[in-house]
Amino acid sequence: MAAVIGIVAGLALAVGGIASSASAGTPWSGQPWQHAYGRYVTYTNGETIWRGSEWIDGMQVYCLEPRWHSAGAGDSYAIWEAAAGTFWAEGDSASGTLVTAAQAQAINWLVATYGQIPDDQNAVNVASAIRTFLHEADGNGDAPGTNLYRNALPYLEALRSYVPPAAPAPAQSVTMTLTADPVNHYLGALRLDAVPLTTIPVTITLTNGVFAVDGSAAITLPSAAAGLELPVRGVPPTSDGEPYRIEAELVGSGTVTTGAYPGSLRMVTHDWNHQEQVAPQPVAEYAVALAGSVEDAMPRESGFFPTVTTAVLTDTVTVGTPFRDTIRLAVGASEDGVMNDWPRDPATGDYRPVAVGCTVYGPLASTPEERAETPPDAPVASSFTVLTGADGPDATYEGASDEPLTADGAYTTVCRIASDEQPESGSAVAAGYVYTDAYGQAAETVIVPPELAETGPGANPFRMAAAAGSLGAAGLLLGLLAAVRRTRARPGSSR
Repeated sequence: MAAVIGIVAGLALAVGGIASSASAGTPWSGQPWQHAYGRYVTYTNGETIWRGSEWIDGMQVYCLEPRWHSAGAGDSYAIWEAAAGTFWAEGDSASGTLVTAAQAQAINWLVATYGQIPDDQNAVNVASAIRTFLHEADGNGDAPGTNLYRNALPYLEALRSYVPPAAPAPAQSVTMTLTADPVNHYLGALRLDAVPLTTIPVTITLTNGVFAVDGSAAITLPSAAAGLELPVRGVPPTSDGEPYRIEAELVGSGTVTTGAYPGSLRMVTHDWNHQEQVAPQPVAEYAVALAGSVEDAMPRESGFFPTVTTAVLTDTVTVGTPFRDTIRLAVGASEDGVMNDWPRDPATGDYRPVAVGCTVYGPLASTPEERAETPPDAPVASSFTVLTGADGPDATYEGASDEPLTADGAYTTVCRIASDEQPESGSAVAAGYVYTDAYGQAAETVIVPPELAETGPGANPFRMAAAAGSLGAAGLLLGLLAAVRRTRARPGSSR
């Protein structure tokens, strides 16, 4: 019997069709074959034999035993599978050469890589290399001094040294890194540092974070490669301002090929003299799973650091009316430079609420001097609290003292934001954070003009001026108001 092996390089559809149609032990009929590329060779015994390739269903196939006659034109054939180590080239177990799995892989590679070139001499060289490769040990190959041997030597050496690509590990790891923006801890990126396979689709899921591209906690990529960087945004698990970490988990699965061919043979049995050849095989496919996980190396600061700016509604108010203030908030920075965004409620998108507590000091005999600390003996007139709404820093809020001002004089307010004075729902003000503005700011000071006269030691200067009924009273009041207005332009301080 003679044998032929063939496989198509780059013809994935043809190879796939053969592989899917021919299952072990299930013959199927094909089209007749004929010579493709090569020439007739005359041996020393005078016998002339075809050396080269032949066509089967549009594919070049090669005989394992070129000295045997090929099948006749128009012969039908069937294809079946022979496991590695069960096929004997040129003979049987008593006289033939066992084709090993390694030999089958090497021959399949040669035919797929170089055996489909449409050239007569190339086909002769491929067929000669296969013959000698299988029969060097038993002396049935081409003699080294012949032209057949010399011309086929490059292919023969390639067969001898062929090492099939290793099968990939079924489970492989992806290495990732999470980084946080040094100023705004809500921002950051997920970077893929090492991806062993770049053709497999992957899904990455975040805990305590979302992807900035679409605001979702999971993203699916058709493929991934080392160096890919995905912007992320933190979503703290609680609203109490406590630190947290973002976690990322990657999973992926698919099939890959390494260019290695199976060691089994697809045999072709012809009606003519029961001749056998070897049919094409596709490269092997392997199922591979990718996995990887990472979390922030350091906790992210979840809270933010709001500041407050206030200004009285009017320069003067009358006795019996409340102290009124306008309040605006902004995002500030912590002592180490962290300046997180004002967090929003993930369900509604509203800014989380912030409570601002203000204390009104007075009455004072004169407009106070601005200072960082409130004097310990400053009299307290009243207080009030303002709670921000859904617009957060984009709105201006008004506050009024809980009690009206009951005496003339100067009044000033000091406002503060403290993490332990926030609503129970949580405003995400950083844990332990306290912001207090300065005492005696001109923008936070009002004058209550005098209404009753009094004299004597310790009398209120406003009232004494009023009782005098002179221009001095008006001058004193105008002077105080002018002093307040002159200092309004000075910025406030905080601590």
